Amino acid sequence: MSFTHCHRLVSVVFGEHSNITNLGECAFSNCSALTSITLPDKLEVIEEMAFHTCTSLMRVVFNKNLKKDRGQRFWYVHCAQIYKHSRTTQDVK
Repeated sequence: MSFTHCHRLVSVVFGEHSNITNLGECAFSNCSALTSITLPDKLEVIEEMAFHTCTSLMRVVFNKNLKKDRGQRFWYVHCAQIYKHSRTTQDVK
């Protein structure tokens, strides 16, 4: 799955039944209008530069199951809010 260079993509929310476990390298890179993303509950790995140069990204919500960070996933991102999320509890900053 790749949304690289989708300059009109503003917000992404994966459904609670999404089966995505790996967010590939550069999956959302250069999505310059992307302001927020809620990642799926089953996500375990975010590959390198998944959000490279998403310069408008201000809010990321990810699950407690995230196991591997392949480094520099938010390169050139000035994100104001990154939350660890569980659908059974409230967001925690």
